[in-house]
Amino acid sequence: MSAKATSLGLQVVVAICGVAAGVYLATSGTSDTQATSVATAAAGVSAVGGGPVQPPEEVKLLPRRPRDFGVRLTAPKRGDRPYEEVVGEGLPDVEIPHCPAVRSGRKKPLVYGLGSSTMGGLAKVLGDELKKFGVRMRKWAKAGSGLARPDFHDWPGEVPSVVRDYDPDVFVVVLGTNDNQAVWDAKKKKWYRPNDPKWAPTYRWRIKKLLRTLNQMRPRWVFWIGPNLLDRDSSRRVGKRINTMMKQEVAKWGGDAWFIDLYNAGRTKSGDPKKYLEKPGGGTYKLRGNDGIHLLYSGLRWALAEPVLRKLRPCIEGDGVRGFVPGPRPRREFHLEDDRRERRP
Repeated sequence: MSAKATSLGLQVVVAICGVAAGVYLATSGTSDTQATSVATAAAGVSAVGGGPVQPPEEVKLLPRRPRDFGVRLTAPKRGDRPYEEVVGEGLPDVEIPHCPAVRSGRKKPLVYGLGSSTMGGLAKVLGDELKKFGVRMRKWAKAGSGLARPDFHDWPGEVPSVVRDYDPDVFVVVLGTNDNQAVWDAKKKKWYRPNDPKWAPTYRWRIKKLLRTLNQMRPRWVFWIGPNLLDRDSSRRVGKRINTMMKQEVAKWGGDAWFIDLYNAGRTKSGDPKKYLEKPGGGTYKLRGNDGIHLLYSGLRWALAEPVLRKLRPCIEGDGVRGFVPGPRPRREFHLEDDRRERRP
């Protein structure tokens, strides 16, 4: 049989099927126009132009949505898959270790210490330990300074310049030991002695103000070290009140702030200063020097630096960034291959 005859036979079969479909629709109540359209569509011919029949616009298949691929920005932990792990849309957020938010462009946090003369020794001890992890530390130590005498040194007034120039990610504060004295009210130009009812509210307001200035522009980690207990009556009476107010205000702050209670850690049950404290892991160390005031290297290392390092170590150990992301909110982000947009909560 020739090709021409075969083509003619196929056309006859298609036409018979179309007529049959039209007869069926006509007998079942379908209009002549619908029957004609169905018949011609079955024949593969358009009723208008004679070309191939196209489906209506509303039933056209939409293009397939490309699958979303992303790269996890959080640093891997032990046992984690590599960075190139494919994560799909709709998966729950990956939990990032709670670490301080690092300013964009930094791989490790910048730690800034400020306070009285104790900060001078602490910055050396703490800075040497942080350097082992590749973390930088800067300091500003002012001997005899505190919060009681803004006429001598105004820490709440000076901190904004530190925030502007350095934008630290972590603050370490050592204040209170020198504040066993009257408080100066710069607005009213008055002195309030510790037995004055206005002494405590004025001093507490300064604590709050310093906490606010430490967290200007964005939230930061704050380690606040309270006063050192001295072998003096004023330190036993006023120092205890200062330590309590600092501890309360840091606890009420609500941000990432921790209070290191040096006062009670170096105090016996009877209220006298301790000479030796227990060392983490066993053994003891001497806290203060023979003058009963200044802390020894061992006291700076284990009583003050170690609590800070214990909190920071999980975030700074290793070569890569662990848990740090630019900005104040550590969240997982998706970078899509197509348009590089971010997936936000």
